[in-house]
Amino acid sequence: MRGESAHALLQGAPLVCLGQTEPGYALVVFDAYPALVRSARQDARVHGELYRVGDDLVGVLDDYEDHPTLYRRSAIRLAHGTVAQAYFGVAEEMLQAPRIPSGDWRQR
Repeated sequence: MRGESAHALLQGAPLVCLGQTEPGYALVVFDAYPALVRSARQDARVHGELYRVGDDLVGVLDDYEDHPTLYRRSAIRLAHGTVAQAYFGVAEEMLQAPRIPSGDWRQR
């Protein structure tokens, strides 16, 4: 997200829109970082930013997110119907981490 520590990795990638997920996703705090996880709660949504990223940058982001070991890149459906790629936390510690009720990292 803009203003966050890893945003520089997205340099040159245009912001498409602000958005939120369909229900069924949650945001958790893993150490000092956010992690997107699937949620059984149908009132859970995650707020974020959608960027258009080229293939060359996907590799950089995969390395940064330790895909597929710590985070796994996978399709996600957004509230307005768009399907995008996102990094899901897959480590067991992430699945048990404290949730951010608002689904918004900036409101943690």
